[in-house]
Amino acid sequence: MAELAPGKLHRALSRWDGIAVAVGSVVGVGIFRVTGEVFRGAGSAGRALAVWAVLGALALVGSFVYADLATRVPEAGGPYAYVREGFGRFAAFLDGWITVGAGNPALQAAGVAFIVEKLIEMTGVAAPRLLAVAVVAGFLVFNWLGVRVGAGAQKMFTLFKLIALAGLIVLALWPLRGPMPPVPPLAALPLIAALNGAWYAYVGWQDGSLLAEELREPRRDLPFVLVGAVATVVAVYLCVNAAIIYAAHGTGLAATDQPALGIAERVLGARAGRLMSAVILVSMIGGTAEGFLVHPRLGFALGRDGLAPRALAWVNGSGTPALALSLHSVIIAALVLTNRFADILSLLVFTQALQAVLESSSYFVVRRRITGAQLTPLHPVLPAAFVGANAALAVWVAVSDPWHTLYGILVVAGASVAYLVWRLLQ
Repeated sequence: MAELAPGKLHRALSRWDGIAVAVGSVVGVGIFRVTGEVFRGAGSAGRALAVWAVLGALALVGSFVYADLATRVPEAGGPYAYVREGFGRFAAFLDGWITVGAGNPALQAAGVAFIVEKLIEMTGVAAPRLLAVAVVAGFLVFNWLGVRVGAGAQKMFTLFKLIALAGLIVLALWPLRGPMPPVPPLAALPLIAALNGAWYAYVGWQDGSLLAEELREPRRDLPFVLVGAVATVVAVYLCVNAAIIYAAHGTGLAATDQPALGIAERVLGARAGRLMSAVILVSMIGGTAEGFLVHPRLGFALGRDGLAPRALAWVNGSGTPALALSLHSVIIAALVLTNRFADILSLLVFTQALQAVLESSSYFVVRRRITGAQLTPLHPVLPAAFVGANAALAVWVAVSDPWHTLYGILVVAGASVAYLVWRLLQ
């Protein structure tokens, strides 16, 4: 099948394309969907802001570590390639298939699940499975058209989302006349729910590194893309959450599932609430579309390196690794059809933390083997702290919610067995 031979990605993106993709990958479902859950899990306004600040600082540390690695190993596989360079093919195989089989699809599945929730809420069409399949199919078709189309759309989506969040902050600070209507009390959540929610809202900043073979000057641009995107997102999230807490005026508004809707309705009325729902939906679509754009690059890298079927490295005429995109979409559809948003969230946080342990640990080996600028401050303290924090988070989630992290554990076990069998058959 000559037409399915490994292809070459198109080096067509500027650093601003990259940062639009990276910011767009983070600012999506999380900031609108989990803000109330973080508040309820933290138990107070001060502790909620502390959760956002601490996890934001952790993500910022991670962005320096990954930027350091990206300048030394500027490949489309991104984090998977760092593990391969640091620990060899078995560790790379494990990290790659955890990511392809569970971590990245779970991130997109959570976005699709919330998009379906919003569509049902706005249209009244109670057909969640049909809507889920239609949403996944739509993203698949759109991203089949190529990287330039996808990156151009991300610029527009990212700008729209940042304008929408700025508008939300303005609404939150707008003076209200008369007392705020009471909000029914909501059940408290455990602290792990706050950590899961906030970490999910930050996840995705690593995606910029997957564009290494499509950025025009990756060694120069990747640090700017990764660190700049995370710094922007942390600042935006802290401002948004502080504004929501201020707007709540001591009521339970900040703990509701979608406080942005409540704020819009209280300031501008029910019509504004419907408009805000549409704004949130567009933001969700932009964030989820980004994952469909960049995540198949990892399947492409695995296929090219011989750690997956070679067909996954096939690139269509528009520069899209089309079969890797198709596999990514099938796993997403399966997760959405069999799980709720909260269930997917536990799987997502567990697998993403596990990946981060493998990937960031490679930093200590790669920096000795491949020369490059030392970008990570306070070496080796901050990188070690990043590895330890992710290891603790993975264990905590697995112990707190073993049933919904089981799929991730099975992917790890299955990948290990598959590699050993593959080696025996060679």
